[in-house]
Amino acid sequence: MYWLFNGRFFNLLGKGEETLTWEQSRNFKGEEGDRIVFFRFDSKNRLFTYLFNLTGVDIKYLSSEQDPTSRKLITITLQLIEDFKDEKEIEDYLYSFPRIVYFESFLYRHFNRKYYRLSEEEFNAIVKDE
Repeated sequence: MYWLFNGRFFNLLGKGEETLTWEQSRNFKGEEGDRIVFFRFDSKNRLFTYLFNLTGVDIKYLSSEQDPTSRKLITITLQLIEDFKDEKEIEDYLYSFPRIVYFESFLYRHFNRKYYRLSEEEFNAIVKDE
């Protein structure tokens, strides 16, 4: 599976191995071997920044597992595959994302969540420039 993670919510150093932790109610369906593309979207930078391999996922329930509203503490371990530096500007890939409707005035709306699932076509467009 492929993922797109918002760098605004995670502190990445761009080193070989990274560990990220966050809390949420919904389930995270990521598994070892998944690929994660990080992006930075703000007024100055709109870039895809890193490509990581997901090497570990740990989910801890903060209350009861039987409670569907239970918050979870999610920790993932990542291995850096590629640092895109400043070469992959988001605007160059917009038309590869079928979910993007507002290309000009409300583009930020499409990049405000912590993470998204990517289709294989979207992933290949970003990483392989296909």
